Amino acid sequence: MEAKLLKRTQLKPDENQPRKSFDLDSLIESIKERGVITPLIITEDSVILDGERRWRASEGIQDELPCVIVDRKEYDQPDKRLELQLIIDEMREDYNVIDKAEAYKRYVDAGHSKEELARLLKHKSPTAVKNILSLLNTMLSVQQKLKQDDTNYRYHTEIETKLTSSIPKQQKERIHQRAMEGAFDNFIQLQETLEFAKSHPVHLEEIAEAKDASARTLVMLNAEPIVKDKYKQKKRVEMSQPEIDKERLTQMMQALNSINSCRILWSMTDAIDFVKKTATKEQKEAIVKSVDMIVEVWNKTSKALKKD
Repeated sequence: MEAKLLKRTQLKPDENQPRKSFDLDSLIESIKERGVITPLIITEDSVILDGERRWRASEGIQDELPCVIVDRKEYDQPDKRLELQLIIDEMREDYNVIDKAEAYKRYVDAGHSKEELARLLKHKSPTAVKNILSLLNTMLSVQQKLKQDDTNYRYHTEIETKLTSSIPKQQKERIHQRAMEGAFDNFIQLQETLEFAKSHPVHLEEIAEAKDASARTLVMLNAEPIVKDKYKQKKRVEMSQPEIDKERLTQMMQALNSINSCRILWSMTDAIDFVKKTATKEQKEAIVKSVDMIVEVWNKTSKALKKD
């Protein structure tokens, strides 16, 4: 398979083409405005297998057309044709991410893995393929908007892949809706919000409804992490020492994650500005003291663990 620009006059229609009449008016106007975007599929001897309507409509408008040269025998095989269509679609400048996800799904539904699809597309990783496919799980309003403008589609793949199944569907859809409404100034703000929501799911609705970054910061500053104290649910005499040790280690990791969630707040400039504007002198001093203490303790702990 080879892609190249060829002179329009070099190409010829397929004599076996069953379609004999072509409605060209709307396509002519589109080509005048944007040119031929989707490549024609042709044989090595320049016979058009797909794209005759584009070829006819471009007469007198565009001298050279994008073409993909294929082996006719391979093109006649349904599986090869599907692969070829995927590759050609990737070349299109007007190919929106939802159409792309639907094309990926057709390929996967035909019995191929995401890894095979990634290898076929070459410049896509299996993770990127998975992320794009995840958009088909979003609500219809998100998909319709992305068909019109998919500039920020990564916001929605991030929501789908980062929010766990424990998050109610209604809350997840609201986050999608808020992203569409421009509630997040940038991708990092969205990532920080979703990361925080993992350990504070009960506050997700408040975070979603926040009007701006400062309001989200206020929710985060007042949020309490959900930490399940499992080992206290049993009498200690009923638990073996290894069980107690395991539960204590789990709690330690949860505590570390809770402390780490503070890093999300302090990585946000607007969070610091919010504290400066809102907190009293005594509150600021208390915050600084707490942060300094955490840094000192964990630096010592980290050094001690690294020695081992």
